Amino acid sequence: MHRQTIRAGGNGICPISSLQTDYESLPEVVQVKVQELSQFELMSWMELLGEAQKEGLVKSSVDIESLAYTVLSSFKGGLQYNRVLKKDILPQITDQIVRLIIS
Repeated sequence: MHRQTIRAGGNGICPISSLQTDYESLPEVVQVKVQELSQFELMSWMELLGEAQKEGLVKSSVDIESLAYTVLSSFKGGLQYNRVLKKDILPQITDQIVRLIIS
């Protein structure tokens, strides 16, 4: 599997995650847009991972929706830890995810 390094500049934080954190305090019209954007992000990951599964890069036994939630949560949480600990842990997260899902 070809892997690329994931990089976040500066004190990178996912803008979607930032909006999700404040979701309850957002105006209803913004909440709807955050829901739509979150669904789009999830569906995009599910499509990408589903294609990887069809190509034999992801184990056939892996549930794609659960994997998409896991990948998104891991990367977004990793960005938070990068920010606080001032340590780039995304390569470690990527390596562990790949070890868990690769065929």
